[in-house]
Amino acid sequence: MPNVTWQKVQGDVINQSVGNVTIDITNITRYESGEYECCAINNLNKPPFCKSILVTVQYEPQIDVFQSNDTVSSYNGGKIRIYCLAHGVPSPLFTWYDPHNRSIATGSHTVTGVSVLELVTINAGSYGLYKCKAENLLGYDEHIINVTQTDHPPSLKPSRNHHGITTSSSQTTTGHESRTQPGERSCSTLFIQGRTFATVHFIITSISIGVNIIMALLVCYIFKRTGFKGK
Repeated sequence: MPNVTWQKVQGDVINQSVGNVTIDITNITRYESGEYECCAINNLNKPPFCKSILVTVQYEPQIDVFQSNDTVSSYNGGKIRIYCLAHGVPSPLFTWYDPHNRSIATGSHTVTGVSVLELVTINAGSYGLYKCKAENLLGYDEHIINVTQTDHPPSLKPSRNHHGITTSSSQTTTGHESRTQPGERSCSTLFIQGRTFATVHFIITSISIGVNIIMALLVCYIFKRTGFKGK
């Protein structure tokens, strides 16, 4: 009589005996899904003869609230995406509902158990509690996502450059470009006998902005009044 062993592939041995061996799986859950293997051997000098079987456990949808959105903020004219992730066999179908409990026919798509709803928040009626419903032939699960209103788009976070000065990529500066012609003096750079003599750097901070501007104007005024020229 051969020695027979049942085990879950990449798992522990479930049952082992001699002759005909069966396994019983009770109180089955979705975690019992997977490949099971039966191996028989009656000659230690030869490899065992094995056959496998795939067990699929069907279960109703379960929304993963940790991987799904809970609250999303937007503003009038803003575009957002809200996510709803659910597990289930057969794969669940998703339906979205607006704050007035009306099904949303367009703007959503599903990829491998994740449904994404794209919204443009137009006015006060665009905000509120949106519902995601995941359903298959065994049942359904629901999840609520709160879309809240802000007054304006979120500002970009400031960053520090290698000089330690705080900057923001959202700032845009417009104006006339200042150029220095040969033989002329500039408030930022002094040219003496065709070479750079000194450079005045204006470091503007929220504390010293007024002092720096006054000092810069004073330097320009002194140069113009004295008619300073390099040797």
